[in-house]
Amino acid sequence: MKECPTCQLTKELSEFYRNRSRPDGRAAQCKACEREHRAENPEPFRGARAAWEQRNPESVRAKGRRSHERHRDRRNQQKREARQADPLGYIERRYGITPAQYEALYAAQNGQCAICDEPHARLHIDHHHGTGDVRGLLCKKCNLALGLLRDSPEIASRAADYLRSVSAMSISLERSA
Repeated sequence: MKECPTCQLTKELSEFYRNRSRPDGRAAQCKACEREHRAENPEPFRGARAAWEQRNPESVRAKGRRSHERHRDRRNQQKREARQADPLGYIERRYGITPAQYEALYAAQNGQCAICDEPHARLHIDHHHGTGDVRGLLCKKCNLALGLLRDSPEIASRAADYLRSVSAMSISLERSA
């Protein structure tokens, strides 16, 4: 508990802003009095935050990362709920194609992944991350694989070459043993 010198009310410590420079670690005035003071005298506070952010870009980035991490689950939950409430509307908002266009693409691919040719009840929309253009429909694994390969044909080609060379190498190692 702490007494605010302005309103002279005794309040919980949570009712005072944190201030590391003070002995008790809290501001002298309560939050309500501080807000009132800032509203009545805005000039000294105007631009102070922007100036601090300009002087401390690393702290600003770190704060943004912490906030992003802290709210990730809530953001993802909101996205899931929006998709479940209106799955085809989500496709249109996210990828710019109508539900009819998705269904036509699904039918054109016979419900099969464009990479592995396996049939799936639900296929993911593959799109170019630079242009946003839809390239086709993929199963979850193939879509993730493209993302992990950074959508780079060069990296995908090197990965395929590697897989071919490793299997050839393992065969030659088995024969020489």
